[in-house]
Amino acid sequence: MLYPTSRTELAKEQERLAKEQERLAKEQAQRAEEQAQAQLLQAARNLLATGMPAEQVVALLSLSEAQVQELHSSD
Repeated sequence: MLYPTSRTELAKEQERLAKEQERLAKEQAQRAEEQAQAQLLQAARNLLATGMPAEQVVALLSLSEAQVQELHSSD
């Protein structure tokens, strides 16, 4: 359908577009959250590489002890 020709078709198209916009917004929010988490983990790696104790990294970055220990043991 190129252009809606009736009010019903227009309403359906508007609803479809609204759903698509909502889906895209959710995907964008999820990507932003994943990127923020990746940046935190990289910061934790960097701090651990400088010799900072894991407990301090946990406190500074608000990561779980398990996350930091996993990074610490993978190096």
